[in-house]
Amino acid sequence: MFNRRTILLAYVLLFSAQNAMSMEGLTTLDDRPAVLETPAIVNFWATWCAPCIKELPDLETLGKKLGAEATVYLVNFGESTQTIEAFQEKGVWKIGV
Repeated sequence: MFNRRTILLAYVLLFSAQNAMSMEGLTTLDDRPAVLETPAIVNFWATWCAPCIKELPDLETLGKKLGAEATVYLVNFGESTQTIEAFQEKGVWKIGV
């Protein structure tokens, strides 16, 4: 499912994402400010990205396995809340379920 390089890359991206989140002011789908809790796994994705969609269930499983040890964040850049919600309604994958 995940190899050591993937996990290492996620930790490296964590530091970049942590800076981005504090500087850019990312929000949740309901437009509340997003606060990054560490340790974390940060995944950048888009509804049009087939590999991104394919890995979403694995990220959900990883989040459940990690429990309180770390949080998995899915960061979508460039798509509206409406686009993401329409993606969820298609039933491809339910974010946060």
